[in-house]
Amino acid sequence: MGARDGLEAALLASWDRETLAVYADHLQGLGDPRGELIALDLELATRSTPELVQRRTSLLTGWLGRLVPSNPHTPWVGDAFKFGFVDNLRLEEDDGAEARLVQVLASPLAPYLKRVTIVGTAAHVATMLRGLSGDLEHPWLTELAVRVEGPGFVDPEAVSRWIAVTPALQQLDVHGHQVFAEFPHPGVQRLRVTGATAITGMFNDGDPMLNVRELDLAVEVTDVPYGTPTAGPLEALQLPALRVLDLSRNEPESRRMQYGEEEYDDEDPDAAPRDAGTPTALEVLAAQPIRTQLTRLRLPSIRSRQQLERLEQIVSHMPALEEIEIVRAHYFKLPAKLATTKAKFVRPAGWPWVAVAEIPEGDILRVQVPGSFGDETIRIADAAAVMERRFEDLDADARYAWTRFWALVDELGKLAWKTDKRDPHHTWTDERTFPAAIMVQALDACDIGGSGGWREFREVLRSRSPFAPGALLTLHRSRDL
Repeated sequence: MGARDGLEAALLASWDRETLAVYADHLQGLGDPRGELIALDLELATRSTPELVQRRTSLLTGWLGRLVPSNPHTPWVGDAFKFGFVDNLRLEEDDGAEARLVQVLASPLAPYLKRVTIVGTAAHVATMLRGLSGDLEHPWLTELAVRVEGPGFVDPEAVSRWIAVTPALQQLDVHGHQVFAEFPHPGVQRLRVTGATAITGMFNDGDPMLNVRELDLAVEVTDVPYGTPTAGPLEALQLPALRVLDLSRNEPESRRMQYGEEEYDDEDPDAAPRDAGTPTALEVLAAQPIRTQLTRLRLPSIRSRQQLERLEQIVSHMPALEEIEIVRAHYFKLPAKLATTKAKFVRPAGWPWVAVAEIPEGDILRVQVPGSFGDETIRIADAAAVMERRFEDLDADARYAWTRFWALVDELGKLAWKTDKRDPHHTWTDERTFPAAIMVQALDACDIGGSGGWREFREVLRSRSPFAPGALLTLHRSRDL
């Protein structure tokens, strides 16, 4: 194996900055323009100057020629060209995909595709796979994402040809109903599936996916206007090498968004409504014999004592399990560990605000902002409703800021409530202070919006920012009885 082959094998095994830098030096020594392009991208990742950007543009234009659009604001495949490779070639139907694919495959970019994303009908996906499966092999292509809009299997012959020219494929992301009958690529180790029927071969005794070690499965396809909910338990997964199962995307709210579920579980009042025939994450797990070989498990929120007991029962029969992760919090407070397994139990802290249904009608905060005339009025329930949807998606600093805010709201709620004899229907608490900078940070990360005064409050904060160091808001809680 030559020096170039060795470096490329190292990059395929572990994509890192140090190996890329050595690879860039080697390519420059061979007179390959990709070497300097990689070096420029490595430098631009830490600092950007007009000279570096201009040099990169000039070098890319000289290398790719007519492939570069004359209008610099026109989207093109070069926008995804980073560190010497096409990071993601998107081929969307009705977007000139066929012509663009022909152009790309005839260019110097063709051998350096790392990821391909195909969006459209099953026929479009098959056409794109055939186009990519011509005379050229794709030794760098490690990821394929396919999103099929509408039911209909992709032609198996196109799938077979694709498998033959992608020896390095490691990750497959499939979204839709009945996309692939089978996808027996021996290199695929990580599988992300949205829609229980997306790859029907995962559940039958056909040609199995022998080396899939990680599966991220969302049972329902919720963001497209077709298909019907999955009814009843799933068949047994046929993934003999599976060790990691991620069911964390199966939150009840995601199913409710499309199907408008109305009824709640009588035995579990804390559970969100769902379609009666749609299996929950715990039901999917319980029905899978393959669970006994799993070493890692990721799950959506656990929302009640009944769900916690069911989880403990299921994992008590999973002897290989090393870690269970609950990825999303809820009002229900989880224990530090499970009683029926020695597996590490990783879970977020419970939500730091009171459930929306438990916040009294008309419960508000009155806030005095330094330098502002009068008080701002904000409705507490509005913020709690937004937190339920967005809290887990915030970064650590924003979650900390909002947790500080909710601790203050809780403190105010525990103070003595006062009433005026002249207006016995109005009650309020004493005042407390809160750092203005932390409130700004919280609202910059998560705009509450709505009609409860939050939008106006945010605008007042912005108009007064930046605040002096140590500036404090003054707040008290108020409600009409």
